[in-house]
Amino acid sequence: MNRDRTKKMMLKIADACRQSGYTLELTRKGGTMLSNDPGYWQRRAEEARNLAKQMHDEQNKRMMLKIATAYDGLAIKAATPSVT
Repeated sequence: MNRDRTKKMMLKIADACRQSGYTLELTRKGGTMLSNDPGYWQRRAEEARNLAKQMHDEQNKRMMLKIATAYDGLAIKAATPSVT
């Protein structure tokens, strides 16, 4: 997924969360991950899944589960040593 499409999707998800009365803190700044701790991203994924369980709107629930999956991917990326 390209950067512009990802950004638009995340903004749409954040807006849907606000409209549903949920808050979502986006944790990327300038394209740089703010945490390289896999546990941080795993906790965020679990938090997103818990929010999805509370949501009644199916579209918002699906979007929140996509966020959880993205956080899982960030956890894997953070756990993978970078090659320099």
